[in-house]
Amino acid sequence: LPYCVFLRAKDQPVVERAFFVGGDKKSQAFISMIAENYMQQGNPIARDMAKEAIAQGEDETYNKGTIGYSFELEGKLDEAEVEFGAIDSKEGLASVALQRGDTAKAIALGKDAGTPYGQTVAGQALMMEGKLDDAAKVLQSVDNQEQRQFQRSEALNAQGRVLHEAGYVDGAITKYEQAVPLDQYDIVPLSNVGAAYREKGGAENLEKAKTALEQASTMGDDGLVAAMLQQVIQEQQKANDLQRTELIRGQINDLKARYETLKAKGEDSPADPWSSQPLVIAFRAEPNQRAFFSRAGMDMVLQREVERILNTDDRVQVVERDMLDQLLQELNLGSSDLTSPDTQRQLGKVLSASSLGFLGFSSVSGPMMHLRMVDTETTAIGYQETVQVDEKDVLATAQRLADALIAKLTDGRELKGLIADASDGAAVMINLGSRHGVRVGQTYNALEEGEPVEVGGRVIAHRQKPVGKIKVTSVEENFALCETLNLRDGASLSKEMKIQMTH
Repeated sequence: LPYCVFLRAKDQPVVERAFFVGGDKKSQAFISMIAENYMQQGNPIARDMAKEAIAQGEDETYNKGTIGYSFELEGKLDEAEVEFGAIDSKEGLASVALQRGDTAKAIALGKDAGTPYGQTVAGQALMMEGKLDDAAKVLQSVDNQEQRQFQRSEALNAQGRVLHEAGYVDGAITKYEQAVPLDQYDIVPLSNVGAAYREKGGAENLEKAKTALEQASTMGDDGLVAAMLQQVIQEQQKANDLQRTELIRGQINDLKARYETLKAKGEDSPADPWSSQPLVIAFRAEPNQRAFFSRAGMDMVLQREVERILNTDDRVQVVERDMLDQLLQELNLGSSDLTSPDTQRQLGKVLSASSLGFLGFSSVSGPMMHLRMVDTETTAIGYQETVQVDEKDVLATAQRLADALIAKLTDGRELKGLIADASDGAAVMINLGSRHGVRVGQTYNALEEGEPVEVGGRVIAHRQKPVGKIKVTSVEENFALCETLNLRDGASLSKEMKIQMTH
């Protein structure tokens, strides 16, 4: 009998599917298989091939289903719904409902379909609602039942996600890896393999994660895979940098000693209460705030991407997560300890961090990402932000949140400092630099202490009297140089004189 082989030839030819043409009715569905292969690729030619298969007498319902799935993969849900409705495909209509985020409808239609794929869709919808135990039972019911290959792949991947969320990472990897060869155009199972190995940690598992993600990256452009792969490579580089490891070890020891000293001494006032502190942020995961994502590792990618974007702005510094994690481990501080205002204050002083950022997730009509910024001096919540997570473009989600935070931290910020050197009026040095948010062109009032303000028998403040203005001409990380714009008659600038940015 004639023999047909589908090949995918990129680096090396890969046999995707092979079957005989002839014999029973099932093996005669030659054009139908071609149409389905194009559908899995996301190629709209699939619809033409499916119509041709119908014209040649091949299974009409099967091929109209292929047309519906082709529309769905392209995001044309209205067209997909029409095709599935025409053949009363409840499993197809359930899949469309799931894509639209209508989990209740997807569950009802999927269960009512009475097909393995209907059960798979219902199980996925239950996962999205956080009902993992119910999802596991429904998904197990499709084992060993006959269905299209891409549908079987989807079922195995969903089973892996349930195991993964329950903490059975090795079991999840097994399911993900079983799903991969059944649909070689679906990047999701392979992406999940990479995320699972990354979560396991260690040099060997990071290498396995990298291999899986590199393979996934050859299958098409995918923002989550690209970001995760870059993060894994960076984690490997850091792990292999022995000099960096020793440096962090020394920093951890110093910070631990500093923390214990400050804790023993109790609260103390900063040496310079006037000058603005640098915008240093330490990020932690918000305890007990999680959401289910259709793809593994999305929460970690989002958190790291927000940190990366913030670090590209020289006005903001993010405490290195590896160092913070190790410090908290050395200090035996868990998530519950970080809710203590005293702990937050002490950590802020030890890390020279003006804020602690807590990132968390929740599921309210889809996954949401939450940011809570705590001022380490007052322990008050200085800023909160919530954004809807776009699972199809996680990088855009991270960018929106990071942009909002940078704007909040820097726009209209009142910078205050001291003159460090006033010996040259054309190059007055101040103790604020780029890490504090200083920019060329900013102007500052130079202030001198005025008469004391006394009430109730004690001095509560001194009136600040402007003596002139200075303008920033060049900026370094920890200091800036300014030119003198004008001075009050008889006044002069001097070291330790206070300055305050004008608006």
